Amino acid sequence: MVSPVGDGADLQGLIRANEFPSIAIGKSAKDSGFIYLAWDDGGNAVPDSFSTTGSYAFSDIKMSASRDYGDTWKTPIRVNTNAKGGGALLTDQFEPAIAADTKGALAVCLYDRRRDANNFQIDRECAKSFDGGTTWSNRKMTAITFPTEVGQDLLVAQDYMGDFDTAATDATGRQSGFIDSHASNSLGDPTVMIDQP
Repeated sequence: MVSPVGDGADLQGLIRANEFPSIAIGKSAKDSGFIYLAWDDGGNAVPDSFSTTGSYAFSDIKMSASRDYGDTWKTPIRVNTNAKGGGALLTDQFEPAIAADTKGALAVCLYDRRRDANNFQIDRECAKSFDGGTTWSNRKMTAITFPTEVGQDLLVAQDYMGDFDTAATDATGRQSGFIDSHASNSLGDPTVMIDQP
């Protein structure tokens, strides 16, 4: 796992670089007990004289799976499907939330800047996989792209934005599918939103 921007640094727009991975446990007959892990991975580093670390690493979302209770892990797979490098825009995807449903599907929901060449405007994107995380399809969830809004609460860290987002499934196991909660700044301040990817 590569830190998106280095220790003690923020993502562009002064958002805290959330280093917390997200974990899910398989619930279906075909993946019961499998462990799925998603995280920010800053493998696209470029020099940046404005950064406190001297470089900026545009983050992707990666995930891996363990089928033996965490003893071994599959090679990490990139979840966001936007083009990167080779002339394509470098943008951040960050703060993933992963869930596994009762039919064996996986969802990873994340903040996404692929539609902004300046890497500031944000959408909520959710990716789904029906083959254990080998392939992913991405879908934009937000109707309106929104800007970064930090410093909304003087009693908490000024660079927090959406640290407690999550993707979830029916805990009773009766329904398949997912619910995603996240913060949207489309109204001018952080508002909790719910989507069904």
